Formats: sequence, C-alpha cells, structure tokens
Amino acid sequence: MARHYSTGEVARKLNVSVRTLRYYDQINLVTPSYTNDVQKRFYSDDEMFRLQKIMLLKSMTVPLDEIRRILDEESLTSILSAHLSSLEEKIEELKQAHNHTVTLLQSMKLENEKIDWTKLQTIQAKSNDRKQWTDYFTEEESDSLQASLPKLEDGEHDTKKWINLIRRTEILIERGVAPSSKEAQILKEDLAWLTDETFGDNQQLIESFWKIRKSTDASNELGLYPIDASILAYIDSLYQD
Repeated sequence: MARHYSTGEVARKLNVSVRTLRYYDQINLVTPSYTNDVQKRFYSDDEMFRLQKIMLLKSMTVPLDEIRRILDEESLTSILSAHLSSLEEKIEELKQAHNHTVTLLQSMKLENEKIDWTKLQTIQAKSNDRKQWTDYFTEEESDSLQASLPKLEDGEHDTKKWINLIRRTEILIERGVAPSSKEAQILKEDLAWLTDETFGDNQQLIESFWKIRKSTDASNELGLYPIDASILAYIDSLYQD
C-alpha cells in the first residue's frame, strides 16, 4: 500500500512551513492527492518527490513560475541555463553597485568626508567613454599602469595609502607648511616609497605619468580621479632644488 504523509509530516521531513505547503496547494504547484474521511489531506510519495525537487530549485533562487515550467515541461537544461544567465547579470550588477559604493566612500576620504559630485560625475562619464591609454603610453606601459595604479573602487590597502598621502599633503598646505620643512620632507620620503611600490624603478614611466597627472584634460580623459592643482603643485615643489 502506498505511503501518504500529512501536511505536518511533510513540513517536518522537508523543513518547510505548513503555510508554504498550503500556498503551493493554492497555486496548484503541489496538491495533496489523498483526502481521508474527515477531509484531512495527505501527500503521496510522488508529491513528496515533487516537493523535494522544488526545494532544490528554490535553493538555486529559481522563481516559482520557472520551477513550474521545469517540473511540467521538463526542459530543465534550457530553463536552468537561462536562469544562470540571469544570475550572472545580477552578480555583475551587484559588483558594479559594490564598486560605486567603495568609490564614493574613498572619494569622501579624499574630500575630507564631503562628496564632490562634480568629480564623481566626471569619473563616471569618462568610464563610459575613456580615451585609450595607448594614446599616452606604450602598450607595455599601459598594461603596467592599469595593473598597478590604485583604483578607488578597489578599496585595497595601497589605495588607502595613496589617499592618506594626498590628505596629508592637503593638511600641510592648509597649515602653510613649507615644502622645505622637515614634515614636508618626511612626506616626500613616504611618497618616494609608495611610488617605488607602484611603479618599481621605471623612472621614465614615473615621469611620464606625473606629466599626465598634472594635466587636468589628460587625467580626465584617462578617468583618473581629479586632484586639486594645489596638491599637485605642492608635491612637485618637494622635488625642486
């Protein structure tokens, strides 16, 4: 004789709520096939198996309408492939949202906990229509720079070190500290160490990039975060005899 299971038994065995089982019954996704004399409804082994398949598909975040199609049409490969594509799109959207959020937080650190919407809009616009790095550098230099330069959306340790260095420069400027001072020279040493970490010992590449960084137009075309001219000029002055 075939085994039948009450709603409570099914709920315990499959770790699903009675409310969910009743909802599946209401939408005719899984309907108990047996009713006893007192109108109590029971699930058969086949219906238990159908519920187990539903639980598996739900764990993959497959929507109920697609689950119905999979169970009724049995086109599992095509439907799951489409669902996988949808998940990949959502993952990419979440990555973009994550990157934008990190960029905003890093930007606030650069702007002393304020938001410079103009700079952020400039970066966003240029990210969609960015001039090729090879217009300014060789292909080898372009690959090296794009791999080593800190990016606001990364939130990595190196990026934070550059942000702190820029903030320290800004503080020295605000305090009117001369580039020849001991504090400024310590900043210069830290800048040299950080530059070596980023660019290695390629002095020509450092000079080429610094020239681009001092050009507002070129920096914008490459999608680099805009840094105030006063900060760039102060850093430049550290290396003047």
